[in-house]
Amino acid sequence: MYVPAHFNEPNRDVLYDMIENNVLGVLITHGASGLDANHIPSSQNARWSASTCQWR
Repeated sequence: MYVPAHFNEPNRDVLYDMIENNVLGVLITHGASGLDANHIPSSQNARWSASTCQWR
C-alpha cells in the first residue's frame, strides 16, 4: 500500500501508543455496492507479533 512520506510512521512504539489511546478504528472498503465502513475495536494490550502475523 502506498503511504505518502508525511503519513509514514516508522516507529512501532508510536503506532502502538496510538492504538492503545484510540481503541476504536474504522476499516473503509470499496466493493461492488460502493463504500462500506466498519468500526473495529482494539485491545489496549494489543501488540503485533511479526512471528505469528497476528495481534496478541
